[in-house]
Amino acid sequence: MDSLKTGERVARVGDELDIVLDADISDDNKLIALGGPQKLVRVYATATGEKLFEMKKHTDWIEAVKFSPDGILLATADRSNGLVVWEAQTGRLYLDLVGHKGEIRSLAWRPDSNALISSSMDGKVKFWEMVGGKEIKSIDAHAGGVAAVYVCNDGTTVTTGKDAKVKVWDNAGNAAGEMSPLAEAGLEVAITVDAKQIVAGDWLGNVTLWERANPANKKSLDANPPTLQMVVSVEQSILEQQKLVATNAAGQLAALQQQLDSLQKQSTAEVQAIAETTGTLANTTQQMTTLRSEMEQQSKKIVELESALAEAKKIHTEKLGQIASSETAIKELATKKEALEKQKLATDAAIKPMTESATQSKAAYEAAQALLSQTNSKLETAKGDLARFEAYRVQVAKKEADLKAQLESIGLEVAAAEAAAKNEKSSVDTMNESISKLQQQLLQIQQQVQVEEKKQKDAAELMLAKQKAATELKAKLEQLQADAMAAAEQKATFEKAFK
Repeated sequence: MDSLKTGERVARVGDELDIVLDADISDDNKLIALGGPQKLVRVYATATGEKLFEMKKHTDWIEAVKFSPDGILLATADRSNGLVVWEAQTGRLYLDLVGHKGEIRSLAWRPDSNALISSSMDGKVKFWEMVGGKEIKSIDAHAGGVAAVYVCNDGTTVTTGKDAKVKVWDNAGNAAGEMSPLAEAGLEVAITVDAKQIVAGDWLGNVTLWERANPANKKSLDANPPTLQMVVSVEQSILEQQKLVATNAAGQLAALQQQLDSLQKQSTAEVQAIAETTGTLANTTQQMTTLRSEMEQQSKKIVELESALAEAKKIHTEKLGQIASSETAIKELATKKEALEKQKLATDAAIKPMTESATQSKAAYEAAQALLSQTNSKLETAKGDLARFEAYRVQVAKKEADLKAQLESIGLEVAAAEAAAKNEKSSVDTMNESISKLQQQLLQIQQQVQVEEKKQKDAAELMLAKQKAATELKAKLEQLQADAMAAAEQKATFEKAFK
């Protein structure tokens, strides 16, 4: 028997000629009972290793030995369905319980020690009263046989058997649950003190742990755990590996941090470049807006000049018409003047022969005088017409001169307007060229902005990926450090246990 705290041997009892199939120690740790193929029950004192009693009653191999919790009774069972209860302190027979029809593999006591529970390969679990040995209850627990039974401090009972099932029973022996099945027939079963977890082993060597409240949640335990030396060696190796991994991880973390800093600087520079490009874009856009406004104003001026030019051309055409009319009137007056002069010459010619023959005929003279008077009258009228014509000719000439002056002025204005229009068109063409260049610059700037934005986006994604990798690596490093500390603590614990 070994100490749980130190692993050192505390006592050695028995000198069996064959194997021990089952053994138990009393709750006060004073007595140890053994059973096996020799069909004898032997009880030893823990303190001295002295054999106190040897009881002979069984007719076959003893497979189960169990002290009652109060240490007063000792129950034993064999593979020929024999079930016996002894006085633990004296070794005297207390009860011989008959009822099972198959070998009895396992025994358990109710916490108050007033009832014994036995499980048999006949498939039944039986509850026995210790006052009189009466069978209290019999349960058909597992088809093919019940291999093990165990009772918790609150009276909850668990069983397992050849049907690979693990079942739970309340303190009255009623079904209270079932765990998920084992891979093979069950051999052993137990339940924790708080009745929250159940553990069982099967023929394949599997050890399974269940949460009683959630039977589907099960875990597999190592049925053949390594020795402490093996654990310490493995933990030391793991610790060294973790230290190496932690060192590498720290180096990777530092490298990632440098890359992250570089990416942040690059991102800052790219953001600044985008800001500058955006400012240039805004200025170019403002210049284009100003040039468009100026072009619109120049276009309005061109329209106004073209309208004034059309109006001047109209006036010029009208003045040319007036000049043509005046020239026609002058020609008509000149024709009239020529006719009157011819008439005067004819009159003078007619008067001269009349004057010469005046002496010849008074009547003729008087007729000539009358004719002369009429001619003079007509001549005066003609002179008046001629004077009026002359005045009109002067006016026409003046108007013609004025019209020519106006026409020259209008011609100058038209030339100026045409020159201004030409200049304005040249300015507009220049502005159009400037706008075209600015539009090309704007397109280039927009393309550059798109490129910079894509670079910034790619850099941001890369930076996020690096940050994520750094975070994961940092978490891994922290976990490795925590594992290393835990391993170091466990190593210290193991080393302390081996001292």
